[in-house]
Amino acid sequence: MAKRKYKFEISDPETNSKITLTLEGKLPPQLVASMIEDLSRRLSSAERETVVPENSSASGSYINLDSLSMKEKVEIVLLKYFKHGWFTSNDVHEQYTNLFKEELPLSTISTYLARIFEDSEEPILERTGTRKQYRYRLITENVKDKLAALSQLDYIFT
Repeated sequence: MAKRKYKFEISDPETNSKITLTLEGKLPPQLVASMIEDLSRRLSSAERETVVPENSSASGSYINLDSLSMKEKVEIVLLKYFKHGWFTSNDVHEQYTNLFKEELPLSTISTYLARIFEDSEEPILERTGTRKQYRYRLITENVKDKLAALSQLDYIFT
């Protein structure tokens, strides 16, 4: 017996937004219907929250987790889980894996933490310790805007 494949497209002409959902396999019709109804309600809801990328002035842009760079994903983890106190690359690695369900080498996380730390425009991290065991902390006054933007995205990560 062939796998069943469902493809749905939901669009909102007001914001020119579109969601395409493809489902495969043996799925209960009630589950499919509730998913479509929920997505449609979220897309057309007047209360929906939007995120405008920092480098974009267009309003009504939505965040697409698949389009985020690795650095942006690491920053999201930092802002979501490490607002207060010191943390290590191991801590970030664990939370990154839990949040994005992606397995990355610890060395990759360490590299991105170093890059974020060395960002000369407006540093968001301070670092202490030796090369073998760096500890990081967010510079809260430099991330206030990013924290506010992230608080609007909490529904994505629930």
